[in-house]
Amino acid sequence: MSFEAIIDIETLGVQANSIILTIGGIKFKRYEKIEDLDNYQKFYKRIDINSCKELGLETDKDTINWWNEQSDNIRQESVFHPERYRLEEVLKQLSEFLIDCKYIWSQGSFDSIILENAYKKCNLSIPWKFWQIRDSRTLFDVLNVDLKSVEYKSNEVHNALVDCYRQLIATTKCFEKIKK
Repeated sequence: MSFEAIIDIETLGVQANSIILTIGGIKFKRYEKIEDLDNYQKFYKRIDINSCKELGLETDKDTINWWNEQSDNIRQESVFHPERYRLEEVLKQLSEFLIDCKYIWSQGSFDSIILENAYKKCNLSIPWKFWQIRDSRTLFDVLNVDLKSVEYKSNEVHNALVDCYRQLIATTKCFEKIKK
């Protein structure tokens, strides 16, 4: 059984050309019962904002205002944390992380569209084909699983890796419903 991955990003905009702040990912196997989330293969990197600007990626005022309304610890982690890496370097690492994944899950097309644009801006190959993208938001809706009710260690939101963990738990609930 091959791996699948859930990816999540935090950005400074909502368009395809948005600056990416963080990228999170978790590998999993479909229908495998969750035992200990800490044992899953995971990916989490903060992106150097200037490396995004150099490529022409942009912010939007509404998203900046939205970030300013978030808690200090959420803003610190996603926006202001000093440990950051160049976008091109992180995308290469993400490609390596996803190399053995059959499907890539995210909440709608937001994450994949922005990531695909970033790969193109960096002149890198996109590490998935269009048919490998899966939409967890649709899965949750069809199987009546409320992502907002899923807790993982904290109710922290807008942390790309924590959001991946919560999405994995909800996705697993959906797969359990399908198996029945």
